[in-house]
Amino acid sequence: MNDGADKQATPISVETVEEFSRWVDGRKGRLLLYRGLANAKWQVESAAYRRIKEPEGTPEIPGVFKNYISQLLDTARMRGFRAHKGRMLSDLELLARLQHFGAATCLIDFTRSPLVALWFACHEQLEQGVAQDGKVIAMDTTETDTTISGLDEKSQLQSGFRIVSLEQIENKIQEFLDSKTLWKWEPTLQESRVIAQRSIFVFGQEMIQNDRYEAAYIPASAKKSILRALHEKFGINEAGLFSDFAGFALANAHEKPYEEYSADDYHELAESYHQRDNVEKAMQYCDKAIAKNSEHAEAHYLRGRCNSALKNWEESVKDFSRTVAINPADFTSFLMRGTAYEYMLGKPKEAMNDYTEAIKILSKDEEKYPASYTIAYHSRGRVRASMENHSEAIKDFDSAIKISPDSAEIYLARAQSHRALGNEGNAKVDENRANEINQPEIKQAIPTQ
Repeated sequence: MNDGADKQATPISVETVEEFSRWVDGRKGRLLLYRGLANAKWQVESAAYRRIKEPEGTPEIPGVFKNYISQLLDTARMRGFRAHKGRMLSDLELLARLQHFGAATCLIDFTRSPLVALWFACHEQLEQGVAQDGKVIAMDTTETDTTISGLDEKSQLQSGFRIVSLEQIENKIQEFLDSKTLWKWEPTLQESRVIAQRSIFVFGQEMIQNDRYEAAYIPASAKKSILRALHEKFGINEAGLFSDFAGFALANAHEKPYEEYSADDYHELAESYHQRDNVEKAMQYCDKAIAKNSEHAEAHYLRGRCNSALKNWEESVKDFSRTVAINPADFTSFLMRGTAYEYMLGKPKEAMNDYTEAIKILSKDEEKYPASYTIAYHSRGRVRASMENHSEAIKDFDSAIKISPDSAEIYLARAQSHRALGNEGNAKVDENRANEINQPEIKQAIPTQ
């Protein structure tokens, strides 16, 4: 047995899908097959070999592996498992089906897809509570003596000179295991999992020696980000690779963590916490929503509000900026960002620009959002007044009052601008109107005798 290093002289470590793709592009040879192992320390061996392996220090008993496969096939036949969908399965097909449902067989799973292999390599694997590195191996199969094609139920040399039927192979399955030659077989069973994983089975040896393949190592710290990229960019995930009924059931077993919350789900959770004034918790779920979907405008907006509540003004501006970049018609984010610029960051010009953008958007449907339209004009007028541009400020206050004629606050703001321009009469008129609006409240506050 060769216990040396993998075929390549210097082990390669990859931390992203892009780095892995470059490694794949650099592999030489034809008809490459791939296999992902969640623990880089594992050897490339069949599940049957792992099951029957003798404990360390115990001499290996010749023939045990071959006898185990014979016993497995014989027992399966006796229990009627060879019949499937109205026909009798060959030994290889029966072994494939047994492996499909978890039995330990002589077949070693490979795939034609390097990204599928990468997904398997990125499974979390703990050893004494410590996460382990994974690896993907790439094996050149042009040296394989014979390729067995399940599509036409024939086996032929790659040169195409000799054809052997699967029935003949079935009768000589032990000879195939005795030959110590590596064979590969693409199963005919149209199981959805086999199709999704682009599965190829290799058999003939209990273990594939390290010098037959090259390996790329996946640091444990990179596994989650790679799995996320495989899901988001290529649609490679557990639901797709295990798309048959058995795989679906196993993927939803009680011990499987539920990780399929959508960005909308996280945003709903954030909203619920924000409504209960738990701003920190709301922010955490906004972060999760945005991690799932960086273009989720509502999550950016809500996080901006959370940052405003926490007085993280610069961060709130970033969130509102992202919101309007995603949805340029979001007048509310322009108003919120303008407020942060005006009151907290001391940037009146930027605030006035945001209020102007909000007015442009609202003017297209001014009757639908009268309160927001009023706020936009009032806010811009207030900023213009602070910049000593009282004539333009009065125009904005006029527009706001036209929409909301009973706002004492706007009359008082306009009065100040009139007074700044020396229009004391107009200022008095506005102040009197504000008092009239407030008078019912004042009367109601006076206790009766």
